[in-house]
Amino acid sequence: MSISHSVPRAPGLRSALSMAISGLLLSNAWAESPVFQPLPEQVVTASRLPQPVSEVLANVTVIGRDAIERAAGTSVADVLRGVQGFEMVRNGGPATTTSLFLRGAEKRHVLVLIDGVPFESQTTSGGAGWEALPLALVDRIEVLRGPASAMYGSSAVAGVVQIFTKQGAGKPQASVGMGLGTQDLAQADVALSGHWGAVDAAFGAAGSTLLGPSSRLNAVIGSRAADRDGQRDASANLNLGWRVMPGHRLSVGWLQNHSNSQYDASTSSKNDDRVLRDLTQGNLGWQAQWAGGLRSQVSIGQTTDRYQTTPSQALNETSTRTASALVEQRLGAHTVRAVVDHRRETFFNLTALAPAQKGVWPAREDLGVSLGHEWRAGQWGTDLAVRQDDDSEFGRHHTGHVGARYQLAPGWQLTGSWGTAFKAPTLYQRFSYYSTPGLQPESSRTTELSLKHDRNGVQAAVTAYDTRIDHLTDFVSRPAASGCLRASVDGCYMDLGQAHLKGVELMASAPWLGVRWQGSVDLGVPKRVSTDALLDRRARQRATLRAESDVMGWQWGVQAQAQSYRMDAGNRLAGYTVWSADLSRALDAEWKLVARLDNLTDRRYELARNYSVTPRAVFVGIRFTPSL
Repeated sequence: MSISHSVPRAPGLRSALSMAISGLLLSNAWAESPVFQPLPEQVVTASRLPQPVSEVLANVTVIGRDAIERAAGTSVADVLRGVQGFEMVRNGGPATTTSLFLRGAEKRHVLVLIDGVPFESQTTSGGAGWEALPLALVDRIEVLRGPASAMYGSSAVAGVVQIFTKQGAGKPQASVGMGLGTQDLAQADVALSGHWGAVDAAFGAAGSTLLGPSSRLNAVIGSRAADRDGQRDASANLNLGWRVMPGHRLSVGWLQNHSNSQYDASTSSKNDDRVLRDLTQGNLGWQAQWAGGLRSQVSIGQTTDRYQTTPSQALNETSTRTASALVEQRLGAHTVRAVVDHRRETFFNLTALAPAQKGVWPAREDLGVSLGHEWRAGQWGTDLAVRQDDDSEFGRHHTGHVGARYQLAPGWQLTGSWGTAFKAPTLYQRFSYYSTPGLQPESSRTTELSLKHDRNGVQAAVTAYDTRIDHLTDFVSRPAASGCLRASVDGCYMDLGQAHLKGVELMASAPWLGVRWQGSVDLGVPKRVSTDALLDRRARQRATLRAESDVMGWQWGVQAQAQSYRMDAGNRLAGYTVWSADLSRALDAEWKLVARLDNLTDRRYELARNYSVTPRAVFVGIRFTPSL
């Protein structure tokens, strides 16, 4: 594939790709993301239990607290936008509808977990409501790329994103942060955490306000659509733990977020259009370490996502209840694992449910059983997992995963994997006026091959993947739509056949001239097979480049993100390159200064047709962490 295939109409992308590739060749190394940092000793998402990084075969990225603090003034989606494989689409400001595509797959093909509990809407096409996640309360993010239905069940077609809120650990610590920025941005947060004997606790609260530009690029002058669109949100969380005996811990967690954001329902709207969103999540768990290498985990959780627009009467609410039990036994070089999951999802819509569902909340239940085996011995390692899901609507669905690793030489390893996954249609797709009778679950199969290097502070990787998705479901407008449940609607969700997602990822990170250089290049072809056309809002090429260093106590970073052209409902969105910079300094043991400059060149571009993006923005914040 030629990098210049679609570059001529993507101003700035050629130079960004050239810089990123130059960094790759210069360092012969890779970075997990533009927010690169060394992986912690253990990760959770690859196996659902803490696991040493050295034993992980999967493609995992970890975003730590330091990187999250550098992103102050932005959002969870903005942080993930810079991670290898992700593309972002947003209908205006940070609180408007946001989608993240991983390796060209749909938003709903990424399973999102908050402290182990699924967060997924059953509204329209589904997927997580990224705009509802409060960045200030996030402690760490783990990204698993590749199919994971054999471990997690439905939705994990392209990967898993797990968001961890802060837990109580170490000595008691308090933190207060506040900041101001352009677009009338104001943010504040407070946190308290620590452990007291056998009890640990963490509490956090945050709030922000913003008054940005109109979300519409072509708003009619004089209408409400042409005025500035603002937002405000407030969030809080609490995590408690009790070590009832050595190796045994009971935990309970709670998270709440409320946002009120303005948007423009049309280019000539005369109303004060708003979205009111409430996210509530709770979990209860028991983690145990037994004698003889036996570990277990039992948990229950619930997530409620409520989405309402005013003055229009759209109201959607998704409630997800989960229960799971996991047992793992380590026997020398072998580890065996068994998981049982139960999930119940219910959905309410005020206006769009079909007559048969009036007064009834459509519901779906799924019971999944997974068995896994890992083997690690010297230069070799293998993973194997199989799972059966019994869906109350669609019956049994089987998925599997097999992976292998071979260490070619010190610091060099070759990994390969093959896996299947599935995604059931959302309850909105099944039971609203916009349904098509007979919709089936989407199913996929993925092959991946990767060569990695990690030695002496230099990391490098090249990964090739190939995914085929059957029964791809999307909304089709009339007159192309056919077979809709209700003849009078303007379109409906239909089975579009097969999608083919294939690509190559290059990543690098290495020190040079006292600066840490990180670059990534994604070359992908996400297509619908029957038409050979690119999937909407996906780019063939993406690139990132970041340089960061420490000069006289000041930590600075500069990064560029670039994309080639994308198609949006038959319209071509031009490629773009955007630059940003961040700066931080510990003023003393208790005070820290953070500053950001986003869209440094004030670039005008589109993530979604006719919707604006954030212009040049400055944020300055201060954090106080007193000794207790």
